[in-house]
Amino acid sequence: MAASELYVGISGVECEVESFDLGHGVSIRTTYAHLMAPFIVAFARPEKRGQHHPAPLAPASGGFGFDVTVELAIPSDITSSFPCENTTVAWWLVALLRLRTGPRLRAPVLSNYPLVKDAASSKDLHIQPLEVTPHQLLLDPEAKSHISLQDLEWTRDTWLPSLSLLEESPKFSILIESLDQAAFNQRPQLALLMLWTGLEEMFSPSKSELRYRISSLIASFIEPPGQSRLARQKAIAKLYDSRSAAAHGRGDTAIEPLWETHYLARQIVTKIIDEKRAPSTTELEERMFGAES
Repeated sequence: MAASELYVGISGVECEVESFDLGHGVSIRTTYAHLMAPFIVAFARPEKRGQHHPAPLAPASGGFGFDVTVELAIPSDITSSFPCENTTVAWWLVALLRLRTGPRLRAPVLSNYPLVKDAASSKDLHIQPLEVTPHQLLLDPEAKSHISLQDLEWTRDTWLPSLSLLEESPKFSILIESLDQAAFNQRPQLALLMLWTGLEEMFSPSKSELRYRISSLIASFIEPPGQSRLARQKAIAKLYDSRSAAAHGRGDTAIEPLWETHYLARQIVTKIIDEKRAPSTTELEERMFGAES
């Protein structure tokens, strides 16, 4: 098996189906592996830089680990079809699956061989830790613990068209990265600021009257004209107040604004992906004033 193939171990969720074809040689299947990081103490320096510490070694309390239950397989020749690295494809697939299921899902490990017991006997095996920060914020109290068939079908139908959006729209790229990585912050206030950084990048062409402008543009993007749009604008403006409080050191411990902002960002990103295009500044302003064609 070619060492350049890429396998992504996923934890935090189960998969409803044993295997599924995501297209272009990419597949997902159930598996099991356990990535562990115990703490070990050495008592002497290595003789040379890069060498292991000499014995004796002693275990320390603590450490952490992840049960890998799902595996993405990305073929080595996928880069011949798309203008990006296979690691970019891997990240994008994980981001889409996380978008569908919620932030419980993480990808703690990459490998050049399938994560099965036989891989341990290979001399060419290379395993790289990835999303291994022990702390992860609960951004969605209703996050799913499984990947459904509907999630897989949606991912299969959208991952390739939406991949091009990352190149076509730098604003969308910042928005999805902010959404995808917010859960790995240590504090809710920092996660809230990260989410709003992405939202402001997409919906604030001007730095003046930010609260009104960004709440109005977002509401007009996700709601039809009428009372529902007005109510959503007011609710988003209130969420923006939480963002401003966090930015100026006045954030409280309330978690609800973070949950609501995370839900809002997921709704926007999903809508952009489903429509296969990111809105331009002109389109957003036309929507806000009811002038869209």
